[in-house]
Amino acid sequence: MATRERSPNYPTIDLEAAVAAIASIYKSEKRGQIPWSLAAKAMGYQALSGPVRSRIAALRQYGLIETTPGEHLRISEHGFDLVASPKGSPAYMAALRDAALEPPLFRELLPAQEQSDDALIYRLQREKRFSEEGARRAIRAFRATMTFAKLDEERYDGGTGDDGIEDDTVQEARQETRLAPAGTRTPPPSAAHEYSFPVEGMKVFISFVGGEPTPQAWETLQDYINIAKREAARRGSSAAPRASFDNDDASSLSAEARDLLGRVENGSVPLYTTANLMRIAEENGVAVSSDMTPNEIVERLRERTS
Repeated sequence: MATRERSPNYPTIDLEAAVAAIASIYKSEKRGQIPWSLAAKAMGYQALSGPVRSRIAALRQYGLIETTPGEHLRISEHGFDLVASPKGSPAYMAALRDAALEPPLFRELLPAQEQSDDALIYRLQREKRFSEEGARRAIRAFRATMTFAKLDEERYDGGTGDDGIEDDTVQEARQETRLAPAGTRTPPPSAAHEYSFPVEGMKVFISFVGGEPTPQAWETLQDYINIAKREAARRGSSAAPRASFDNDDASSLSAEARDLLGRVENGSVPLYTTANLMRIAEENGVAVSSDMTPNEIVERLRERTS
């Protein structure tokens, strides 16, 4: 008996629909911990059902709710920012972008979003074992979410602004990420050039399929590694390397701010002005305006150590 093909987890609704759902829950129940059944009614459903569970899972994947044992939930800090702060304000936009990039699949697809839908669908089917229909639904949700959060291609690359170095790095990585369209033949595994490296008790494998890697290929791989490092820093990864700042030089900054500057020195520059970055800046006496880039905020923090 053939088993039904299942796609990996991803938000079944786009971020705009998720924010509307959170607004309905907040209007009815505020931020208290509530059972899923009450959340279902707040969102317009009569009872807890499969579609309701899928919607709740999507809210969790966007980081808009926190779930607890016993099928209870409450609105998260990001969710609260999206329903309580003025639309378009720095806090709102930071929370919106954080939510858009919370799903791991969407973070992974972001650098390749200039690719066609067919190319991305092919990638999800080949690399993630998505069904064709599941891949199409995932790409629809991804595209709509990036547009809603103003992270779509035109707004994301920009090409202008004081954080041009950061944008150029991501743009170069995108230009090198030319995914093969559906139907393109992939070289067999026997043509792969494989390398392995010991990393902090782990073993990392790198495989180049289709030819021997050139110096340019290694540089492109380094671009991807830099993007991953910045994402790790954004997520507060404890594995991110730190620079050793002199405590006397940075005595006017909090521990979080010193840790942030240490990660920046190691190449982990924040990609976006997130709610967390704004909080760290404001707690250390840096006033943040809506048009400030992450680099400008970092520079203001550095100035306070001089």
